[in-house]
Amino acid sequence: MVTQNQFQGSALIGNTRIPDASDPCAPSGRGVIMSIDPFTGARLVETFFDINGDSVFNAGDLIEIDGVPTVVSGLALNTGFSNPSFLDKKMYIPTDDGSISTLDINPFSTGASRTSWRELINTGN
Repeated sequence: MVTQNQFQGSALIGNTRIPDASDPCAPSGRGVIMSIDPFTGARLVETFFDINGDSVFNAGDLIEIDGVPTVVSGLALNTGFSNPSFLDKKMYIPTDDGSISTLDINPFSTGASRTSWRELINTGN
């Protein structure tokens, strides 16, 4: 990881960077945006990235590993990039060539919610 990790919803987002080996002085390369469960380090339970670009988060955004539909943990880009910015359910990725890539995201993909509730009453004691 070369940039500071950041939370988006209940996912931890981190970036990797693989420099361009043909010119070690060039600030370009490629990298991967990772989305993981911040408490276990494992992949998320539900998809975070809209892989197929249809703005719907479903089985179409999964990949198959040994015949098992699996949530994608990382999104590889063929260009270098900086930390993404987030607005609502969109991720904006500034790339080394000056363009900005946009991707729909599912920021609450791990299903975090209130697990219990209890009313506390002050009885004056």
